Amino acid sequence: MKKSAEILLNKAEKEFFNGKGAEIFLFGSRAKGNFRPTSDIDLAVLSEGDISYKISLLKEILENSNLAQKVDIIELKKAPQLKSVVDSDGIRWI
Repeated sequence: MKKSAEILLNKAEKEFFNGKGAEIFLFGSRAKGNFRPTSDIDLAVLSEGDISYKISLLKEILENSNLAQKVDIIELKKAPQLKSVVDSDGIRWI
């Protein structure tokens, strides 16, 4: 991942989710190391509380940023079919 993307994502995720009981995982091609420069960034958020609003805000901020890569963020509670993928390939980010 490019430095600017990593810095922006780290700042945004810490601001939105740090101390809120949420775990963030990088998964997909970037976690496996077989990504291309145009590959998107796949993130999964696991939280006991309702964080849908925070995820929506973060998605909006990222869409309006100048990141070259698209960022997909999923809430694992709402996409349980991806839990096994994140468990096997995911890298804990926060």
